[in-house]
Amino acid sequence: MGKNFLISGNDEFAIKDMARNIVSGLCGENFEDDPGLEIIRGDDESKKMNDILTELIASVRTPPFLSPNKIIWLRHFAYFDKLQSSSEDPLTAELLKIIKDGIPDDVTLILDGPGIDRRKAFYKSCGKKAEVHFMEKADLGDKNFLVNQFNRIKDFFAENKKSINDAAAHYLSETIGSDSARLKTELEKLICYTAFSKNPVSIDDCREVCSRTPEALSWAFADALIDRNTAAALDAINVLMEQLRAGKSTKNSELAILSFAAKRFQEIIKTKKAASELNFSMKKGANFFYSLPQAVKDEYPDNFLVSMHPFRAFKLCEAAMKFSDIETASAINLLLETNRKLVSGAENPRLALEQLAISITRKKKRAPAA
Repeated sequence: MGKNFLISGNDEFAIKDMARNIVSGLCGENFEDDPGLEIIRGDDESKKMNDILTELIASVRTPPFLSPNKIIWLRHFAYFDKLQSSSEDPLTAELLKIIKDGIPDDVTLILDGPGIDRRKAFYKSCGKKAEVHFMEKADLGDKNFLVNQFNRIKDFFAENKKSINDAAAHYLSETIGSDSARLKTELEKLICYTAFSKNPVSIDDCREVCSRTPEALSWAFADALIDRNTAAALDAINVLMEQLRAGKSTKNSELAILSFAAKRFQEIIKTKKAASELNFSMKKGANFFYSLPQAVKDEYPDNFLVSMHPFRAFKLCEAAMKFSDIETASAINLLLETNRKLVSGAENPRLALEQLAISITRKKKRAPAA
């Protein structure tokens, strides 16, 4: 029985990328030159679904001609949703029978395209006979999004025989978002940039070469506020305003950068509460969180710090120690007031953000001892 690959999901870039990798693995990088490869365009707008299926079935039933084996790639099939709902259609039934019975020994069949429903009969029939790859978009609303993204980034560098430190992986997981195409592009840029270095990829490398997107600027701005670095906070605002003038950011970017900063200070509050619940000082090194006893994890499964990646828990505690409870409350009030100004249009956005940055990063002088 020949090989059969099925690649689907809801992440179109990742689906196409996986399909291309499989084809390249079988035929080489210049796969178009392989005489044993037949590509059937599954997204050909000049053809109906039945025309494409007729071509596919005929190809599977035709013996190899120019080489001893044949590889058939139904590339980027755009009609899986329709195909799944037409199981009684003669062509659909014939394709399913071919897959169920097993394709010829000298044939490798690759099907890729979005929209396959794992609850439908088509998938259940194909899944038993195929090597299946389901490429799903990362869900920003998933509570495990950052951990999953962190692990995905770590795995990418490991596969490319490189390493990345936890701070850099954490930075990328927060600033790249869920777009898999953008994730791959940024990670490949870092691989090229650090190609001749034996050191792990660092957060400085990320800031040097990764695109200064609104997410990256939001991170830089929030980091500067937490670190009380006035110059860095004002620089992030300046870059944001330049992007707005150049049309590279939307008018909502000012609110987005503010919202991310507010989120960081809300996390400080949660961190203080979580540390109090666990009854430990926040003056702990990263190793403390990596070696947290299983008994603690079992006793406090929903604790804010226990439920996240150890490095992130360490960094949150590090940030929380920089602000007293009174300073944290003051920062939250300043963020809310700035949000009101931006939403109402009562003040110039640049001035409102700069005033916020200076107010939060400015350290109050302690009164001299009596």
